[in-house]
Amino acid sequence: MKLSSSPVWVVVRFAVFTRVATLLLQLPLNLLIPDHDPDAFAPPSSAHESPFSRAVEWSLGGLARWDAAYFLFVAEHGYAYEQSVAFFPLFPALVRTLAFVGIGDHDKSNGGSGGSGHPDVRGRLILSAVCLNAVAFAAAAAALYGLGAAALRDEALALRAALLFCATPASVFMSAAYSESLFACLSFAAALALELRRRGTGVALFALSAAARANGIVSAGFPVHRALALCADSCRRRGRARASDVLSVALAAVSAAAVAAPFVAFQAYGRDVFCRSGDGGGGGGVVAFPERLLAYARSRGYAVRGAARSAESPAEYCHAGWPTLYGHVQRTHWDVGFLRYYTARQLPNFALAAPMAVLAGAAVWSYARRNWRLCLRLGLVQDGAGREEGMGLRSGYYSATTFVYVAHLAAMLLFGLTCMHVQVLTRFLASSCPAVYWFAAHLTLGRHLEPGGASRRPNPSRDDAVVDGTSSTAAAADTTAPSPTTSSSTSSSTSSTTSSSTSSSTSSSTSSTTSSSTSSTARPPSSPSSFPPRLPPHLARPATSVARRHLGRDPPANERRQRVGSREAADSPHAAAPDGRTEPGDVYRPGPAVGSPDGRRSWAARLGDGAARAALGALPRNGLTGDLARWGDLSAAARLVYGYFLSYALLGVALHCNQFPWT
Repeated sequence: MKLSSSPVWVVVRFAVFTRVATLLLQLPLNLLIPDHDPDAFAPPSSAHESPFSRAVEWSLGGLARWDAAYFLFVAEHGYAYEQSVAFFPLFPALVRTLAFVGIGDHDKSNGGSGGSGHPDVRGRLILSAVCLNAVAFAAAAAALYGLGAAALRDEALALRAALLFCATPASVFMSAAYSESLFACLSFAAALALELRRRGTGVALFALSAAARANGIVSAGFPVHRALALCADSCRRRGRARASDVLSVALAAVSAAAVAAPFVAFQAYGRDVFCRSGDGGGGGGVVAFPERLLAYARSRGYAVRGAARSAESPAEYCHAGWPTLYGHVQRTHWDVGFLRYYTARQLPNFALAAPMAVLAGAAVWSYARRNWRLCLRLGLVQDGAGREEGMGLRSGYYSATTFVYVAHLAAMLLFGLTCMHVQVLTRFLASSCPAVYWFAAHLTLGRHLEPGGASRRPNPSRDDAVVDGTSSTAAAADTTAPSPTTSSSTSSSTSSTTSSSTSSSTSSSTSSTTSSSTSSTARPPSSPSSFPPRLPPHLARPATSVARRHLGRDPPANERRQRVGSREAADSPHAAAPDGRTEPGDVYRPGPAVGSPDGRRSWAARLGDGAARAALGALPRNGLTGDLARWGDLSAAARLVYGYFLSYALLGVALHCNQFPWT
């Protein structure tokens, strides 16, 4: 397989495209829309800024808002303020490493300016964060495709889910100086390693994800559940547990402790730093803070690392036996706690999080209703019918291997709705729960329209499969739908063969039967063979010529095909190729509009086709963009999913970059 037609390459290319589009879109939106003043965290920067830093602030400053300001502050100054401990160290450490390459210690301590000739450190930090997230996002998309292919055993569903991740509703947070892209990359890659039975690699990556975000500690359940599932299966087959099974469960418990270790170690570090009086900022191995930061802390009442006030009035976590700094910071500085966010003034934020909550809730409910016996067994043991017949669980979203990811989604959804600022739910689930994208892909592919919503083994010739403008669905149509000519020839040959060995009456009967049965299985060449097969009548509408050209399918009956081989022959019609496939240089031109008295298309229709061609020409060709091209053919569920993903991706860029409440 060529690199250009590899599913991984299709995913990575689309991921890079969406990151570039986000960066290009945020600049005019940031310049045209006036910034909102939410009184958010905004520590003063250095008084001396280089032209490089000013250019970066002008072009990418919209990606340094809200929590990004904390990450950049930690990357530059360390954990100077108490509330900064809510932001875990892996992402700012990597950003700091990239930004400070080639800058000496003196320049680091003075913000990278002060006449040293080096670019300002803040500009480097912003640029490093954006570049790091772009790479991490592309890697996360590729890892999600691999995870879906391994866990779902359905490559078409895995590909569509990875493409949806590239257009995630939390898109702006994947490009801004947030830790979401890095966390998604690590957690998806770790889960993939476990699916490939590489437990050591998976545990190490999960531990790194716990050093990037606090919710990474929940991933400790993945190796434990896998070990318990293998042990339960062994007990079912052998009637008893072997010593190796018990050892595997014990190793899984050790693995869970290893995943949680970074979280515990970071809490212990924070308590040691902020419960120890010192020199006004020298504790923790980072140089003393500039006076402007100390003045900013005093003006806002922040607790500063190493300050003497800790000895006089220590915080509650300083005497706790268990490190509870993270919970104290969330409760004290952001009023985070169980049901604390359920107030009337927060209703707009609940509305903001409602689409993700509904999508995630539907994903959990649909899976639980379909596989309730498996859920009662916690995904550990399937019943006999499920093992022998599959019960539709062999592949797809409803497969048994999906249970642990759906359970993870349910736990994250419940925690997010009860113990967090609810507007964070969108990026919280979008960066950590692959089941959200799997269920969304399940809807957009029309699997819910199949009888019973049953899963099946993947058939690449019928599913997602649009790579580099070549659609495998057209090939499926050629091989599965014999033409009328083939039908008649089969009938004739069968008739002649039968008549040579039997009576003429038997020959006539056999010929007629064969002809009718063959004809009944044939489909007209113009009938689309896209998935799902045979949509309900109210959904089966002819696609536009633009969509047909984009997907490489046969033209509908009311369109005439014209081959454009050169500029001189651009307007001369040609007959369709014998195999009915799209060839390079071919284009489908719309024929007379249905119901038009004079057979001519209106100027609005021609203008719409031209605009659609121009828009599609700028997009990478894949199943997702192909669906957008044939929007009128999509089911209501698919339209809702695409509408939610794309509208939130655009609104997030417009609002977040101007400090409106989109966090």
